[in-house]
Amino acid sequence: MIQWRLNPASWQVFNELDAFLDQGRDFLESRPAEHNLPLGIIQGFASNPALDKKCPFSLYGVEQGETGAIRAVFLQSHKAVILCGELSDQAIQVLPDLLQSHGKTPTGVVGPIESATAVAECWESLTGGPRIVHRSLERVHELRVLIAPQGVPGRSRRAEPRDTETLAQFGLEFVSEALPQEAHTLDEMRLWAVRQIELNHSWLREDDQGVPVATASISRRVPGGAAISIVYTRPEQRGKGYGAAVTAAVSQAILNEGLSFCCLYTDLANPISNRVYAKLGYQPLRDTAHLRFDWGR
Repeated sequence: MIQWRLNPASWQVFNELDAFLDQGRDFLESRPAEHNLPLGIIQGFASNPALDKKCPFSLYGVEQGETGAIRAVFLQSHKAVILCGELSDQAIQVLPDLLQSHGKTPTGVVGPIESATAVAECWESLTGGPRIVHRSLERVHELRVLIAPQGVPGRSRRAEPRDTETLAQFGLEFVSEALPQEAHTLDEMRLWAVRQIELNHSWLREDDQGVPVATASISRRVPGGAAISIVYTRPEQRGKGYGAAVTAAVSQAILNEGLSFCCLYTDLANPISNRVYAKLGYQPLRDTAHLRFDWGR
């Protein structure tokens, strides 16, 4: 364990995942839906050793409050730094310098809106950069009891190997529409689709003629639950309830496994999707920001 030399009251810093989890696991798992992003990445890494992946995180930090209880953590990946919890002003102010002292220059920051924005501002004050080139504001929701939609035509089913091309195309269209800053090719999405189908993690909604019109997928598993993403309906088929129906199918499948909850993110700028998920029983937990940086180098 490496203790932060300039401000020992703010952060305990770790280079190894196991050492970090010894301190931070209980905190992360105390709010698994809210902390689904780091928990899901960690669990995916730990449960798939056959993939020969390196842990995506390389630096971790834990902040304790005055009582000694953990109030916040950070996890630094090869891309962004992920923040969880209620960071103190002191911890926010030293974090940019701390990361730079360990040779880390994140391409972005993900976390509660106030903390993520404050960290970015401190970074700019410290270095004259970075410039925020993309700002995505989202809301984390949790569902424990599903309210199934009624009267939606067609049926939902798990995606099968014969659906690989359809699922890949839907995934590519979702990314192009919802995450235009993240470039993906159709070949990359085919690999994703194959993996999703192997894991039984993707569903399709068919219309009355048996034509796939919408999709939703399990993106991460976390202790006690799972996160849903890549919820997409063909533009010409929107407004008919297909997206809600396929999301409900995935949600019910998760609960049928004996898990306690499902969670997902919505775009704060899209009130329609927030209302749709609320009708299914999803409850808002936390507003978050994903800020993407340009260091101008």
